Amino acid sequence: MVIDKKGRLFGKVSIIDLLIVLILIFAIVFLIKFFDKKEEVIEQKTITYTILVQEVEQGFIDKIDIGANVYNSVDNSFVGNIDSYEVEPYTETVVDAVNGKFVEVTSDNLFQVYLKIKVILNANEKGYYIGRGAIRTGKEMFIKSKGIATISFVVDLEEVEEDVEK
Repeated sequence: MVIDKKGRLFGKVSIIDLLIVLILIFAIVFLIKFFDKKEEVIEQKTITYTILVQEVEQGFIDKIDIGANVYNSVDNSFVGNIDSYEVEPYTETVVDAVNGKFVEVTSDNLFQVYLKIKVILNANEKGYYIGRGAIRTGKEMFIKSKGIATISFVVDLEEVEEDVEK
């Protein structure tokens, strides 16, 4: 018989002792994996990211100031400086009531703005990080600057090669 009357496996090892040893082995393996994290290489990178702001009026565009600081509206953290911007008429896709097809309608008094923001941030193989948040294409951002505040989406990211004087 594999387990005898005293609860020993093959008459030599107690099942309880075996369970305790197995639990200790699993605990040691877990602790090693938990505390043996490789150090991540974090670099300072300069990037420009482009955010899309939709359905704005001319007054918003008039308040855009090249070089102005931009902040996250939620936690007031610095997220870069306005590097440049492009303005396009705001277009919206709607259903034509007559034929039921989708058509693009361009607004006469609303615009969409592509704000290019430049910032030095932390980067690693997982992504780009400003303060407590990550910058990723598709991310919704609540931003503010002097005279403007809006909801936007990140539509482009690119690293900037800095000129280093020797």
